[in-house]
Amino acid sequence: MNKTLIPLVGLALGVGLAACTTPRDATQLSQKTVHYACGPQGAQQPLTVQYTFQGTEALAAKVIYNNQAVDLTRATASNADMVGNTFRGNGYTWTTDKFTFDTVGQTQGNMLTQDLVQNVNGQQTTVSNIIANNCMVAGPVRTHPTGPDNTPQ
Repeated sequence: MNKTLIPLVGLALGVGLAACTTPRDATQLSQKTVHYACGPQGAQQPLTVQYTFQGTEALAAKVIYNNQAVDLTRATASNADMVGNTFRGNGYTWTTDKFTFDTVGQTQGNMLTQDLVQNVNGQQTTVSNIIANNCMVAGPVRTHPTGPDNTPQ
C-alpha cells in the first residue's frame, strides 16, 4: 500500500506546485492594499495604496494620505516606468520600485508629489511638491475581494 501511496502523494504535490507557478489570467482584475510609513525614521506618516491589477500588471493606484484619496492610473508612456512604477492623475504622481502582483508587498514606495503652478521670474511654472517620500512597507498586504493576508518578508 505504501508503494502505491507514495507516487500519488508525489503527483499531488507536483500538481499543487504547478498551480502556484501558473501565471495569473491576463484578463483577471484584482486588488491589493499596501500600507506604507513615509518620511524620516521617527517622524513617519502613514500612507495607504490600493492597487488594481490586470493579471500581474498594476493598472491603477488609489493613494490615501491625510484622509484624502486620489485615483491614479499607471503611466507607461515614459522611460521612467522601465525601472519602477509611475502612477499619475489629478495633479499627483506616485512612484515606486518595480513590482508585480506577487511582489507588491515587498516593494518600497519612492514618493508622492503634487503638481503646483507657481510664479517663477514672472512666468507660470508647474513644479512638483513632495508630499511624502521614503515610503517603506509597514504592514500586512490585503488581497481583495477575498484571500489571505500576505505579510511582507
